[in-house]
Amino acid sequence: MTQHTDQEQHNINDLGLQADLAMWTRSPIERRQILKMGALGIGVLLAGAGTGVVTKATTPAASAAAACVSEIPQETAGPYPADGSQVSNQYLNALALSGIVRSDIRTSLGTGHTAPGIPATIELTLVSTEGDCAPLAGYAVYLWHCNRDGQYSLYSSGVTSEDYLRGVQQADSNGKVTFTSIFPACYSGRWPHIHFEIYPSLAAATSASNAIHTTQLALPEDTCRVVYATSGYTNSLSNLNNTSLDSDNVFGDGHEWQVATVTGDTTNGYTVALTVGVAATPSASPSPSPSPSPSLGAATSLTLNGASGGSAQAGSSAPYYINQTVVLTATPNSGQVFLGWQISGSSVGHAAYGDIASWDNPLSLTLTGATTVTPVFAALPSFTDVTAATTGATEPIAQLAARGIINGYGDGTFGPNDLTVRAQMAALIVRAMLWTGLSATNPFSDQLGVDSELWLDVAILAAQGVALGYGDGTYGTLDNVLNVQVVAFVSRAMVARGYWITQADDGTLYPNVPSSSGHRQDLATYYHYAGLVRGTASATGSFDGYDQPATRAWFAFVLWQALASYFG
Repeated sequence: MTQHTDQEQHNINDLGLQADLAMWTRSPIERRQILKMGALGIGVLLAGAGTGVVTKATTPAASAAAACVSEIPQETAGPYPADGSQVSNQYLNALALSGIVRSDIRTSLGTGHTAPGIPATIELTLVSTEGDCAPLAGYAVYLWHCNRDGQYSLYSSGVTSEDYLRGVQQADSNGKVTFTSIFPACYSGRWPHIHFEIYPSLAAATSASNAIHTTQLALPEDTCRVVYATSGYTNSLSNLNNTSLDSDNVFGDGHEWQVATVTGDTTNGYTVALTVGVAATPSASPSPSPSPSPSLGAATSLTLNGASGGSAQAGSSAPYYINQTVVLTATPNSGQVFLGWQISGSSVGHAAYGDIASWDNPLSLTLTGATTVTPVFAALPSFTDVTAATTGATEPIAQLAARGIINGYGDGTFGPNDLTVRAQMAALIVRAMLWTGLSATNPFSDQLGVDSELWLDVAILAAQGVALGYGDGTYGTLDNVLNVQVVAFVSRAMVARGYWITQADDGTLYPNVPSSSGHRQDLATYYHYAGLVRGTASATGSFDGYDQPATRAWFAFVLWQALASYFG
């Protein structure tokens, strides 16, 4: 490599007013690239000074230098990576899904549903900061981002069964990967961004433990404002107005190498491009296809038992290895409902629900030893007055009834629009939290004729810190429970059970619910883990009817949404 003399460096920095003016019309990235090019860069700069464009040099050396960048900063993977790492007591791993190596990431592999939004082609060019920015051919990228509603597949309420907007690609000979996707939303608290992890090969892209770099790219404000003015991107524009690149908790410490270049329009879609510098050595001969990951351990066994009421399949066949992630899918027979998986030999990363380790379907299971898995099915409860048209809570009611948490009436009906009283709510939550059989002394004075079993359930909730009662020492045993109270009781129960952690109140969340209700912190906790409260369109909008009596269907939906956020 040619060494510059002190005199040559002095000349670069003292070329007069024309160079100064030309230099300071450039972005910080362009200025740094020009200085890296030395005298050649200044010549290119002056040649393009009158046009407002830096003319590209024609020599190979100049082309390589012009594309050279610094290493992109390491950033958090965030709370929704689905890369096999533990997040909120879950070990979701989209990298284990069959078909995850794909360029078009708009459609879910499991459901076939396609994420709507303005089209976006995402182009990342991986270069080595250790080798004159040579392309990192053969390296792999796992990329994911939110949908146009700010939701992340596999995690966010309403899209837990989706796996769209996630995919893996191997870099070509130029170090380039390309994904066909949509323009992501701007959700509250973050600047619009896209996550990605870099792996040394496609074969290694099986778990976050193999990633050599985790980072995020930022989208430019001017393009975001144009996209978010179109229909479908609800709340994105207002969320954008409440944040900035410099205040963002990821990009706020510097984003020079992370802001993508975006071209296009809302009609034809956009191209999002970024050159990504990585402190890695270019591969001499990139591997074109996956092979067993070097992180896999010794051989082990996976036994998938059959079960009456349905069937189950593994996404991969033997041989199996320690640390291998296997995707299991259960299919109930007609008239049956899938309840979950019984697992021995490997952990799913959270407490079991009775003898059921997880409700996830499909389930991404990382093997830690010889493992036996049994799917569990039950007869699908049928109530004559429960349909999608009448309740909008058919699945929650069926799931809770199949687990014995809620019951119908003797005439075969459920009474989805009947109101729920506070004593009944206590019984349902005790069953859902598996607290039945505990002993407790009731601190309240208003039993009001309810039977001893219901009264014990109220006592149990009080002992667990869920039922707080009123200032006069009563519980309100036969009072109708209000919608916001349902959310509060369920949130406190999930915290008391150890499934959730209490969150701080957020003043922007459902601002029409007053502090005097005593439930704002419970609302924040519920939203943090389970997502939007039933019937609300936006977390920053109104919780209409928060002070109205809750129906049995509404209660079932809120309870099931909370349980499913933890168990799958």
